[in-house]
Amino acid sequence: MKYEFAGTDLLIVPDNPLAAATINPLHKELTRLFADAGRFQNVVVDLSGVSILDSLGVNLLVGLYKECRKLNKPFRVTGCSPSIRRLFDLYKLTEYFGIE
Repeated sequence: MKYEFAGTDLLIVPDNPLAAATINPLHKELTRLFADAGRFQNVVVDLSGVSILDSLGVNLLVGLYKECRKLNKPFRVTGCSPSIRRLFDLYKLTEYFGIE
């Protein structure tokens, strides 16, 4: 996973599948990033490099969304492939994730 602080945004760019085999290390890294939540005002997750998203990956994104809500920080997802967009539509997450 890559990330950068761009102005007031925390840009998160997963570069692996968001699936069972990769979730634990990602979760640990995201927990570390969110411990310093004062460094950013908005969270943007760019999924353009993600080809596989399973239910654990969706749960990770839902957890990020909930953490952002708790911290009163806007959350949005960009770069979705058509298949990932359909998955978000199926789970009715499109409006919550501010998908672009």
